[in-house]
Amino acid sequence: MHTTFGATFLAVAYGLALFIENAASASLQGEPILIPHVVARQAPTGTSSESLPATTISPTTSPTGASVNISVATSIVNKPLPTITVFDSSSNSHQASGSIDLSCANCSTFGTLGFTADDFSYDNGTITGGIIEMEANGFGGIFEVGITSADLARYTFSHLFFSYPIVGIGLPGIPGANAGISLEIGGDFDIELDDSIEFTFGGSFTVPDGAIITFDTTDLGNSSQHGFTPSTGLQLSPVPFQANLSSPTLTASLAIQPRLILGIHAEAVYAEAGIDFDLPRLSVEVTRLTNVDVNCNTINNTNHATAVPGNATNVIPSAEVDIGLLADAGAFDIKNATSTQLASAMMTLPTACLLFDSAAHSLEPATSATTSSGTIGGKKGNGAAGSFDVHVWGMMWVLGFSMLCGMIMI
Repeated sequence: MHTTFGATFLAVAYGLALFIENAASASLQGEPILIPHVVARQAPTGTSSESLPATTISPTTSPTGASVNISVATSIVNKPLPTITVFDSSSNSHQASGSIDLSCANCSTFGTLGFTADDFSYDNGTITGGIIEMEANGFGGIFEVGITSADLARYTFSHLFFSYPIVGIGLPGIPGANAGISLEIGGDFDIELDDSIEFTFGGSFTVPDGAIITFDTTDLGNSSQHGFTPSTGLQLSPVPFQANLSSPTLTASLAIQPRLILGIHAEAVYAEAGIDFDLPRLSVEVTRLTNVDVNCNTINNTNHATAVPGNATNVIPSAEVDIGLLADAGAFDIKNATSTQLASAMMTLPTACLLFDSAAHSLEPATSATTSSGTIGGKKGNGAAGSFDVHVWGMMWVLGFSMLCGMIMI
């Protein structure tokens, strides 16, 4: 009798120990999976630059005609960029408060830009007329930018990605006059950090062949564009967001900014006119959600076949395009304002619903609990969200079976 009772006790004790051990392990799996959380802010309407440079822009070689092409094919791939000393723009301090490390997974532009001058006129030291046309062919770019910071604050800063040789163009209608064309492509950043972080974001753009801007340098309101806005053919897409932290909080935006400056030389007069772009300003809103399906739509039943296991990351990108024109009031016979917004548009981009894979340390497309076989929370299975209940009921079955065996032995 004592022997059977001892066997029963041992069986029950073993089952109970097994239950406790696995339930504790399952409860650890049931911890919320921390997902990167990013909120990006739209830039104010209008272009970021409102002034022309103070330096004189001159052709590096004598112009050979009234038209010229510039190749913009260049790239920076998998390379760090110079560390940027930044200032906390949320305070009144003018002291450097930290640094930002930038890198380019892929920062590239491609295609050509062609420039043609027409209908220029000059009278008594003033440019009274002039048209510059910029035509794009195969023009586009991708900017996948990595940002690393160990400092917590709000920063706004700019970085020049590419500058191209200054080329010259003749100005028909003004004997001996010419213009130097300066083209640069930079990025304007606005970032607010609550933690040290390393993250990657950005986007790409392409314009249709034959996209054109007609710039009336003395009547900016008479200018026009086609192909540089979403409604006229501009194509935009975001770069997938990634981060190295489980739950960062930040705001971020990146404006890809081509900037064209014309340095016009006519007799003793020097004048400038320019085109500024946000092409585009990319923003992304990323939020952490629970009780959603693979499209991040809310569902009431977490055991539903389409339910995402654990926490999902909802990525909602958007973009803003701005084109601004500027002219030097001192040398041009300006008929209206010296600056104007040629075009402005906002657009939403395709959203994504993601899960954090802690083994791969990356965000991956979300799958439901019934189809998930990836690594979520560091262990393979059908998803971390439902694993606790499965383990608990499994261990209860083991405990019950062990007690039954003990009773039979008695």
